[in-house]
Amino acid sequence: MIGQKHVISILSDNIKTGRIGHAYLFCGPDGIGKKTAAMCFAEALTCEKCSEDGNAEPCGECEACILNRNSSNPDIITVRPQEGKASTGVEDVR
Repeated sequence: MIGQKHVISILSDNIKTGRIGHAYLFCGPDGIGKKTAAMCFAEALTCEKCSEDGNAEPCGECEACILNRNSSNPDIITVRPQEGKASTGVEDVR
């Protein structure tokens, strides 16, 4: 992921130290990479190799990485706003 160095640093450190929060909020204006950052983080969290050695870079070879590449990992859920709404609310997440 290119750009957002401070975000990458924080998320990478969380993975390397194993101190993962129970929730993360990616917010800001359109087009700054919120979804990309969230997906990269989710992929690193689900990667079997990352969880074993504390590496923040997904291996791309384990079962979870293959599922991620195919957008079919059941452990990663993307929440989108309901039709006709501009943003995602608490009820959308529930």
